Amino acid sequence: MTTTPPQREVISPVLSPWQDSSYGSPNRPESTEPVEDISDYELHGRKYSVLSSRPLPVDENELIHQKLLDALFKLALDRKNYLCPQDIHKARVLDLNSRLGDWCLAVGDLDDTCEIIGVDIAPIQPMWVAPTVRFEIDDIDDNWTWGNRFHLIFARQLTYTRNLLKLVSQCYNQLEPGGWLEFQQLSVEPHVGSPSRDRDDERLRDPKDEHLGNPEDMLPTLKMAISELNHQLVKAEDIECVLQAQGFQNVKHTTIEIPFGSWPEDERKVRHLSRAYL
Repeated sequence: MTTTPPQREVISPVLSPWQDSSYGSPNRPESTEPVEDISDYELHGRKYSVLSSRPLPVDENELIHQKLLDALFKLALDRKNYLCPQDIHKARVLDLNSRLGDWCLAVGDLDDTCEIIGVDIAPIQPMWVAPTVRFEIDDIDDNWTWGNRFHLIFARQLTYTRNLLKLVSQCYNQLEPGGWLEFQQLSVEPHVGSPSRDRDDERLRDPKDEHLGNPEDMLPTLKMAISELNHQLVKAEDIECVLQAQGFQNVKHTTIEIPFGSWPEDERKVRHLSRAYL
């Protein structure tokens, strides 16, 4: 247990496909083709890893989705990798949901003195990486065994977990005093209206988007499906309370608005975000 409760910052952003200028460099795979592995299995036409109880796909469609997701966060955050004030010089950094490893590689490019560990349930990361970056195949819902503590623990878009309280508790115990924990999480609950934008609520839905249905209708089904898997949905709106209950200090929740649909016409960035979110 740290002598001083670690600090942490929470974010709830969203994104748009924005091509990263570093794509195509030796550290980035040119293809999104997944790595074949004997620990994969197929279910309903999707490929999954047997290494984890978190049934996230590891097939090519999921890898393309992850590329778009990373691009969306970059646009939403103005190309910032994280918002907390942690100096990564000689810092130890842990990424809890590395997926393709793009975030780890981007942060590793910022400072060659830091040490970055990316964790995922499947070996879908590039093999050619900077010396400061390494990837481990593990399930973050299991008990952690890292010997060293970290200065920054990062988690982007954790869809669900077996026990969010346990996960946050392990983060707390694994942080250096004064370290930071940052969640970047898309909200699964749509919100109508905004105090920061002078728009009528009717503009939040465009007739061209009627084929999308009502996004609110999917939430009960999503919760039920995840519950059947003995997991809980990670909601951006719940993270702040869990962090405070664990004893984190300086908890900050930053919300970035993402319109759902193609209706925005005035702001170029907002328009790209809304269309990408579809």
